[in-house]
Amino acid sequence: MQIRKLSNVVAVAAVLATSPTRVLAWGDQAHRIICAIAMREMSESSRREVNRLIAMDEEFSNFAESCVWADHLRDKARRRGGPDARAHEHYINVARTTTKIRTDTCTLADECLFSALKSDEKILSDRRASDADRLAALKFLGHWIGDIHQPFHVSYADDRGGNSIDTKGECSSNLHAAWDQCLVHKRFRVGDAGKIAQKLASGITDEQRRQWTAVPPASWADESYQIVTSPAVKYCVEHNGTCRYSARELELSPHKTHKIVAIGPDYIETYGPVVEVRLQQAGERLANVLDRLLGSH
Repeated sequence: MQIRKLSNVVAVAAVLATSPTRVLAWGDQAHRIICAIAMREMSESSRREVNRLIAMDEEFSNFAESCVWADHLRDKARRRGGPDARAHEHYINVARTTTKIRTDTCTLADECLFSALKSDEKILSDRRASDADRLAALKFLGHWIGDIHQPFHVSYADDRGGNSIDTKGECSSNLHAAWDQCLVHKRFRVGDAGKIAQKLASGITDEQRRQWTAVPPASWADESYQIVTSPAVKYCVEHNGTCRYSARELELSPHKTHKIVAIGPDYIETYGPVVEVRLQQAGERLANVLDRLLGSH
């Protein structure tokens, strides 16, 4: 398996600049930033239609806030004592022998992030669908496109996308959560999502817009996968064409002690900029998708 070296992953970022129990994708702040970027980057006609639909929402007053909704459905389902029917659509599981994401198909399940994107795009673009259904599809799409840009949402089921890999140091939780929230908070400190989005959007060049929106969702997922499997991320160990859980174990066995990844200042310095680019890419691509689906309204 030819896993990209760290230098290659960072260079790509600069150029481009499981199970239902998984924790929140990105964190609420990152999802808000992504959707706030999209609102700045989409066309005026798309923005009007997004605002029209969001005005009907009983819970959220703007699109950026609504992009956390899909994660919080799981909290509500747990309180009701039932499952979240779409929890399995927040991620893409692949085999440990995978070297590249080439197609937008769910290879290890009937449904995943790829199918979720297609399903909600179809609803949102259907002018015969009810506004209620289109509003829900809009909120889901805002979230799904954020999810596919979080590297640990394109990963392996046995370690729950890094949730079963503990961390210590600058981010003391687990590897998935470190990328969801800790790296975002370290990069931007405490700040208003709208102001952060304004700064990030202003840093996107026309050439980046062209490059980022020219590739399909399979490429978005592959970008995440190439980052997450980079040796310096410390997620897996490449050996004979397979990205193993550890040098001794192919996969994480049930009830085994989790390995611990140390996240220090160098890790934060290296991957903070990568996280920033992923947020920019997600926001720009979301704007492009919504322009395609809504621009003619």
